[in-house]
Amino acid sequence: VLLRVRAEKHRPEADLAFWQEALLERMVAAGYRQAGDPEPITVDGVQGALVTFNAPVGVDDYAYMVGIFPDGKRLYIVEAAGEISRFEPRREAIEAAVSGLQF
Repeated sequence: VLLRVRAEKHRPEADLAFWQEALLERMVAAGYRQAGDPEPITVDGVQGALVTFNAPVGVDDYAYMVGIFPDGKRLYIVEAAGEISRFEPRREAIEAAVSGLQF
C-alpha cells in the first residue's frame, strides 16, 4: 500500500462540497467505482473528506482512497492505494496516519 501527500494551489478556491463533487465526477468518469460514502475527517484543523474508490488493474482489484482538504490558498490531497486484499486489513492504520498529518 502506498501513501502520498501533496499540496496544490487552491484553484478555483472553493469549499469542500465543491471538491468532493469534482473528485467524484472525475473518478467515476475515469472508470473508478465509488466504494462507500465520503467520510468527513479533520486533519491539523482542516476539514476534509476521505473517499474510497475501487478499480480493476489487470487481474487484481485495487482500492484508491483520496483525501481532500481545502485550506485557504492550498488544497491538500492525500492518496493511498493498493490491492484490495492488502489495503483493507490496513485501512484503520491508513486512516490513523492521515489523521496524524500536519499540513
